[in-house]
Amino acid sequence: MAIGDKRLYFFWGKIKQRCEVGDTIDLAQSQVLELVGGSTKGALDLVKSLVSVGALELVRKPKIGSLNGRGGKYRRIV
Repeated sequence: MAIGDKRLYFFWGKIKQRCEVGDTIDLAQSQVLELVGGSTKGALDLVKSLVSVGALELVRKPKIGSLNGRGGKYRRIV
C-alpha cells in the first residue's frame, strides 16, 4: 500500500478526531471498516501502514479469530 493513499490519509484524519497525542485507541477490524470502508485486508493494511510510518504504536496485539471483537490497542504518537 502506498504511503500517499487517499484512504490512509482519510483514516488518519478520523483517528486524529477521536484520539489526542499520547492517548490510546482500540481498533478492531470492524471499527476500521466502519470508518473507511473497503475490504477487510485493506483495513488491516491501513493500520499496519500507520504503525510502520510511526504515527501509531502497538500497545496490545489484537486477538486474531476472536468473536468478542477485541482489537488491537494503539497509542497515537504524532
